[in-house]
Amino acid sequence: MGKPRILVAEDHKPMQQALKKILEGEGFEVLTANDGEEALRAMEMFRPDLVLADIMMPRMDGYALYEAVRSRQEWVTIPFIFLTAKAEREDILKGKALGVEDYITKPFDPQELIVVVQSRLARTREIRQVTETEFDELKQQITTVLGHELRMPLTYVTGYAELALEDLENLSAEELQEFLAGIKRGADRLTRLVNDLLLLIRLDTGRTAKEFRDLATVHDDLGNVVERTVRQYALQAAERGVALEVQVDPDLPPVLICETLFVDALGRLIDNGIKFSLRDEKRVTVRARAVLTGQTRDVMPPKSNVAWR
Repeated sequence: MGKPRILVAEDHKPMQQALKKILEGEGFEVLTANDGEEALRAMEMFRPDLVLADIMMPRMDGYALYEAVRSRQEWVTIPFIFLTAKAEREDILKGKALGVEDYITKPFDPQELIVVVQSRLARTREIRQVTETEFDELKQQITTVLGHELRMPLTYVTGYAELALEDLENLSAEELQEFLAGIKRGADRLTRLVNDLLLLIRLDTGRTAKEFRDLATVHDDLGNVVERTVRQYALQAAERGVALEVQVDPDLPPVLICETLFVDALGRLIDNGIKFSLRDEKRVTVRARAVLTGQTRDVMPPKSNVAWR
């Protein structure tokens, strides 16, 4: 493993060189930049393990540098420490609001600097190790799905296709239609499994959280979204002899949701409810109501009810 690489963005030359000397003395590889713009150019050629940046710099200050670094997907995990002569609460709060991990206030003790840098690098390594472990688990889950869940629909597709090809000339129109319907059922099941697999990957990698942040909007008529989703499962419920009903509070408050994710989650609950309804009570009821929790009104099912029964 090579030396940890640190990018120091500091416009005051004596301070810049002092930082470089201290860090190199502890075995770090150090690259320096005089402002945020130089730091960004340096990062294109030299991906650091940590960025140590002054706040007050010409052309591009530390705050702007931090936001620019975090806007790049390939740099988003690089730890960032602010080095500042300011100790005012508003400056610290501004950095915290942006998500800055640590501050070091000038003048500083060189040993304090080393401790903070080493601690931040160690935290980043731990996070990376956890992420790699979770990724390995995800790969194992994918392998399990591919090995078991995909086998049945593939059997449908290959089985009906082979039967049709073996006796194609003698098949009646009705028989051919039956075989094609079997192939389509298998293909539809494969499509659903692939979509579920992609959703699992998005969940495990945190992409759904980003999707929510990017796509979430305030809905003034959540009841309409719920009713629309329930209607999509009316035919499925009827085919299984399940009574499907929806009960929506007419006074639901506006809610912040990502409609795509909400409809997908609600649809899965309804689908499971239809599939696993009890024999003596083949009914699925979807309820949405507003309840008071603390000082806010939330939309949630009442505690005495479940999503399906």
